[in-house]
Amino acid sequence: MHIGEFVEMIQTSKDTVRYYEELNLIDPIRNGDKRDYTEKDIQDFHIIKEMQAIGLTIREIQIIFHLKRSAGFQSPSLLQDIQDKLYTSIKKIEQAERELAIRRMKTYRLLSYLDSLHKNG
Repeated sequence: MHIGEFVEMIQTSKDTVRYYEELNLIDPIRNGDKRDYTEKDIQDFHIIKEMQAIGLTIREIQIIFHLKRSAGFQSPSLLQDIQDKLYTSIKKIEQAERELAIRRMKTYRLLSYLDSLHKNG
């Protein structure tokens, strides 16, 4: 598919796609001056967005894509740094979940209290 169809499908701009191409994050098939985007490019785009959503930087995402595309993991320390960041992200999410559970419990208690006032009042 050509870029117009591709950006419509992934709901982004041509500029974003070109930027990701410059960073070697998206690598469409080239036919002369034209680019042909495939399902792999769609998947890569969604993976990029998921990584950004959990707090990875573009540089970290580039490293992951480079490692993914290379024959071997040439930099175990970089891979470890990324894994550490992902584990940290999981811990933050788990903490936020605990805090939300406490807030939900307090909200239910308040609702229960207000219900009892309403029934008695």
